[in-house]
Amino acid sequence: MDIDFTSLFKPKSIAFFGAKESRAGLILPYKEMNFPGKLFLLSDTEDEVFGLKCWKSVFDFPDAIDLAIISLRNEDVPQAIKDCQKKGVKFAIIFTAGFGEKDRHGKDLEGKILQIIKDGGPRIIGPNCMGVYCPEGRIGFVPDFPTESGPVAFLSQSGGLAIEFIFDGMHRGFRFSKVVSIGNSIDLSILDFLAYLDSDPQTKVICIYIEGIGNGQKLTKILKNMNKPVVFLKGGKTVIGKRAVKSHTGALSGNLNIWNAISNQTKAIFVENLMELQDCALSFTYSQFIPRSKKVALINASGGGSVLETDACSTVVELPQFSTQVKKVLKKYYPAWVTPQNPLDLPATYRKPRLIGIFEVLATADIDLVILTIPARVADPYWDKIRENNVQLYLNNVIKGGNILKAHKKLFFISIPPSYFYKEREMLRNAFLQEGFPVFDSAYNAAKAFLKLYDFYK
Repeated sequence: MDIDFTSLFKPKSIAFFGAKESRAGLILPYKEMNFPGKLFLLSDTEDEVFGLKCWKSVFDFPDAIDLAIISLRNEDVPQAIKDCQKKGVKFAIIFTAGFGEKDRHGKDLEGKILQIIKDGGPRIIGPNCMGVYCPEGRIGFVPDFPTESGPVAFLSQSGGLAIEFIFDGMHRGFRFSKVVSIGNSIDLSILDFLAYLDSDPQTKVICIYIEGIGNGQKLTKILKNMNKPVVFLKGGKTVIGKRAVKSHTGALSGNLNIWNAISNQTKAIFVENLMELQDCALSFTYSQFIPRSKKVALINASGGGSVLETDACSTVVELPQFSTQVKKVLKKYYPAWVTPQNPLDLPATYRKPRLIGIFEVLATADIDLVILTIPARVADPYWDKIRENNVQLYLNNVIKGGNILKAHKKLFFISIPPSYFYKEREMLRNAFLQEGFPVFDSAYNAAKAFLKLYDFYK
């Protein structure tokens, strides 16, 4: 049975259990994000918090409640859930920790909560979680989250990782439709959200940080029916990692054979670290075309850099040599002693119109992606002292080149390795993102993200 999540992601009213000035972090985000609905605060010690009246009982609230956020002692949570049930609350986020991830007593408390909602009542997110972030619904769990929506959904068994991933997206240029920190997930789990997100028109790609899953067969069945890309970052793959999982969310990490089977039987994408998860979110967000092949052209300003990139990228994608005709036309843009080949070396070419000519030729080549690696120092104001508007000229040429590739339905990824020129790097990143071209930390990272893209759509 499909769950209607409207009251979770776009609630008209929210009740905070355990409201205090010292728990500002739970309430402030909703004020900062200009939540348009009604906020009700429940407190047995305060009369007012942040200028909002505090109530002593949920039954004193004059309106129906869509969503409850509970921050009480763990022993008091079952009673709060009972009250939510009687009040007709639809969803409850249990922020409180100290349940099944802690000890037997915490596990018993989880059992009490499940017993209460067995007969109907609020669906539970958590316990031991941060909750929900939905820019469209103007709800979140950190005040500084972006208020604009994007195509990435994120489900996470770690609240801290969810926060980090949202801010990483803010920095790297992708935004979110919906984020759910599920914690111990004693009731609602990742399985419950997948089908919903697959039909969500705002979501293009689903990213997941997962530590354990209760029903591998059910997950496999759901994933086989998914139309959108689902990218997994699995935590707890080593003996020590599994021990950390147990103390973090109380989840059973599961046999790696289960995850290998899911990978083999479905189109689910698996990554090894948070950077790869970000890269996948970035590539699926900005990719306007479905690649037909794994064929990639590399461009680098450094001969040595080209060699290192070739060694790395050739392990994940194809780096074909150009046809005789393409080489012949490229030759016009190089000195007589240079034979253009893949990878292309571009010494002293950035700021000259011939860069655009090179892109025009690559647009006709038998490739699906061009990765341009540039050093952040090209945006050093020093270059403007040599020639007026030198930096802007460079930007304009690269952007024109990218748009030529786009017109020929070829993807264009940019690599700007981290460097001393931090401010310049951020200026370049923002300029390229504004034009719709994603930026990666290395050509190898870009190539791996492209491979995930290709493997999903092939």
